[in-house]
Amino acid sequence: LNLAQLRLQCEAQQLTLPPEIGSLSIEPAKLRAACSLFEKDSSASLQFELSFPSDYPLKPPQLLQVSSSLACSAFDRLSETNWSFTMGIADLILDLIRSLTAIRWDDVEMS
Repeated sequence: LNLAQLRLQCEAQQLTLPPEIGSLSIEPAKLRAACSLFEKDSSASLQFELSFPSDYPLKPPQLLQVSSSLACSAFDRLSETNWSFTMGIADLILDLIRSLTAIRWDDVEMS
């Protein structure tokens, strides 16, 4: 495994989403992740896929696909100028959850 795969493997082991909030699938060997987030008490949702460069976390992941019934600007973090090697998948997902208007931040617990 290279450094990017090891980092993703570590993030995958440390990150879980409550099922009422969404689902997350991280594939370190393929340098890919897929995520679905749901807005509480609504049919609104956000699904996206990320591809990670071999020099992740020094470079941000690339957004491959987005399907959304929600307005969201959290993907701005994926630009080279807004990315920091200290960020990870959890940071992006937390930003997305915060941007979903019907999800109150106090109700969200992630480990």
